[in-house]
Amino acid sequence: AAFSGSSLYRVVWTTPPTSNSSSWVASSSATGLNAGGKAYIASGYVRASWSGSTFGLNLVGRTGGGGVTSETYGTSVTLSPGVWTRLSVTWTAPANTDYFEVRLRQVGGSLPAAGSTMDGDAFMLNEGGSLYSYGGPETPNWAIKAASGNSVSFGPAPSQ
Repeated sequence: AAFSGSSLYRVVWTTPPTSNSSSWVASSSATGLNAGGKAYIASGYVRASWSGSTFGLNLVGRTGGGGVTSETYGTSVTLSPGVWTRLSVTWTAPANTDYFEVRLRQVGGSLPAAGSTMDGDAFMLNEGGSLYSYGGPETPNWAIKAASGNSVSFGPAPSQ
C-alpha cells in the first residue's frame, strides 16, 4: 500500500549489495526554476522491509545542461521495518541552479537481503524553509497543475 494514493516508487533487490553505496533518483523538479539564491526543502516518505537500515535524502542542483551545481545531504534516519518515515533536506541553491534531483540514499546500517524492498512516496520540493504537509491528487481541496508525476500542487494555505 502506498503512503498516499495508489502508486509508489519501489526498489527490489535480486542480489544483495556489498556496501552502502546505493542511491536512487526519487524525483526531479521541472527545469527552468531559476532557483539560484533561493532556499528549498525537499521531503518524501520511505519504508524499508528490513531492520537496521539508515537512509537520508540528497538534494542535487543541476544546470539547464545537466551539470551539477552543488549538492547537500539531509539528516540520516534509521528506519523501522514496514513503517513509513518522512525524510527531508534543506538548502539554498547556488546561482546557476536550474532544476533539482531528490535522491534517496542508504548511508549506513544493515544491508538488504535478496527480496528486500525499499518504498518511496509523496516526494515534494518546496521553495522556502517550511516543511509542509504533503498534498497530492487525492488530498481534499488541492488542485494539480500539469500531468501526474510532473506537476505542481496548490492547496489550502498552511495554518499559522
